[in-house]
Amino acid sequence: ELRSALDLRTLLERVLNLSMQNVGAINGSIIVLDENGEPVDSAIIAGDTVHDHTTGRLIDTLEKGLSGWVVRERRVALVENTNQDSRWMPRQYEDDGQQLPKSAVCAPILSRDQLVGVLTLVHPNPGFFSYEHVSLVQAIADQAGIAVLNARLYAESQRHAEVMTTLAKSATGISASLNLDDVFAAILEQTDLALNVRAVELTLVDPDGSLELRAVRRGSRTEVNLTPRKIEHGISCWVVKQDEDAIIQDVRQDGRFNVEADQVSGIVTKSVLCAAIHYRRQVIGTLETINPREGEFNPDSLLILSGIANLAGTAIRHAQLFEQLQADHQRYQDLFADSIAPSLINYWNGEIFAST
Repeated sequence: ELRSALDLRTLLERVLNLSMQNVGAINGSIIVLDENGEPVDSAIIAGDTVHDHTTGRLIDTLEKGLSGWVVRERRVALVENTNQDSRWMPRQYEDDGQQLPKSAVCAPILSRDQLVGVLTLVHPNPGFFSYEHVSLVQAIADQAGIAVLNARLYAESQRHAEVMTTLAKSATGISASLNLDDVFAAILEQTDLALNVRAVELTLVDPDGSLELRAVRRGSRTEVNLTPRKIEHGISCWVVKQDEDAIIQDVRQDGRFNVEADQVSGIVTKSVLCAAIHYRRQVIGTLETINPREGEFNPDSLLILSGIANLAGTAIRHAQLFEQLQADHQRYQDLFADSIAPSLINYWNGEIFAST
């Protein structure tokens, strides 16, 4: 049953359902970890309800809860009474205002000595789980290990392919013109298409080192011929100074966010994704996205934005050089186009060989 699924989400639900059925649990959760021990996906089943997008909800249990203890110790934990065990975090599965005592069993999911996840099962009656249940849960986790690892690697390869496809499409759109305003518009449009956000902002570093807002996209409206506005505080400034991308799910909890930015943009900012724009390893600006229309930003979103920002750096610099070349050419023409003064061209010895 477990080996028949390659889709990670489907597999997680199967592991939980089969575990709960065989052990008699009422609630359960499973967290998948990457090679660095960071959570990449998860699932919760409470009664008959499957909960999606639960990684943020379960991440605390990896830091200071029962799941974290199991990850560190790499062995099964049996909790006879959750109200009497310091490893248990209340409200892990449901809003239980009375915090009634439960019993729980938690097991590491291993594949060839590699920790790939952690499985937790819960029953509303204290003392329900026995050491026989512990052995059974560990056996299920062992069977699930290779299947979870394969599904995780498959999901990672699929996401990698999607990112590469997105960046390839973005590259085509961004490099279609050498006009700077058109390049700005293409960068904003491709970013919006790739990440589906409420707003996109592009800033550039001036020769004097200050940061200026140069182009914005809000909804379907793009503005590129802006009067440059200095940016002295906020996330973009931090990204430029630190040369480090930023992903912020709740800006109100982050001191880098400049609350005055909402007054200027007219948008109530909730989440921000910001990447540095580089050209020849130097930061020349930032590309910032605000408020995803669906779900939340994830590491793949940051990878995509960083990739678009790298493409943007080359496109912007080429457009700037082309713009400068055109300006120089126009100045050269202006020197002679309307001139009525005579010109003489001579050899080094002073002999004239041409005149106009």
